[in-house]
Amino acid sequence: MDAGRRFERFWAAYAASTFGTRLAFDAFALIAILVLHSGPAAVSLLAAPGRRRGRRSRCRSGRGRSTGASVR
Repeated sequence: MDAGRRFERFWAAYAASTFGTRLAFDAFALIAILVLHSGPAAVSLLAAPGRRRGRRSRCRSGRGRSTGASVR
């Protein structure tokens, strides 16, 4: 299998994984609202980790980190 074809398969798998993760985080908030009758504060706490995931923060050394946590 050539490199271009492998990359296409990798990219398709990554896209499917990202879509599934996003769908799951949105489903958690929707379930909290519709089934558990949660208020805005509880729903925002559920949604917050999903929003932060994927953002790159900077630590003191200036190198990027993908965890979203800050080091002080």
